[in-house]
Amino acid sequence: MDLNIWVTYLLAIRDGRTRRTAAQVIVDAARTGNSAIGPVQLVVSHTMLSRLEDVLVRLGFGPGDVSAFASLIGSFARRGPAGAVPYLVLGGGTAPTAESRMPVYNPYDPSIVPPRADDEDGRVLDTAIAGRAHILATYNMRDFQAPDTTDLEPGRMRVYQAAHHRVLIMHAHIAAQLLRTGEIPDTAAPYL
Repeated sequence: MDLNIWVTYLLAIRDGRTRRTAAQVIVDAARTGNSAIGPVQLVVSHTMLSRLEDVLVRLGFGPGDVSAFASLIGSFARRGPAGAVPYLVLGGGTAPTAESRMPVYNPYDPSIVPPRADDEDGRVLDTAIAGRAHILATYNMRDFQAPDTTDLEPGRMRVYQAAHHRVLIMHAHIAAQLLRTGEIPDTAAPYL
């Protein structure tokens, strides 16, 4: 799960939304370890949990609550079918993300300042690969565009091919539908 799933989940709870969101479906599957498609094992890293804590504190959640929530997420991973402990993924950024790719620009033009590199999403992808995840759910597909990805449904689903593993990157709504109904989209079937 990309961090934006957890953030969306908590914001929905904080705002008292009663309509069930895609984030809630995905988090419930991670929490229980069950879905219509079968067992669900959460793959998460300590780096991701630390980054999530930073984001949630910036959004106004209390530091104690944030720390407890991060610990709870770690326990979801440990209680899942595989009983996986949160991974320690060293390095990060297996693929350049939308933010970390440097655009072509004239280095002699002082009016153009290149954007700061941000490999946070690369670390999420690293964690998915290290944990042998089949699916990475996100609300922000454009952050996972890389040379080693192939669009299956533009803006909704793509596959990332690493040396010995591939990860299906799905928009949260597609992932939630898959977890809720067990119906695999035709374009995803060859990759699951």
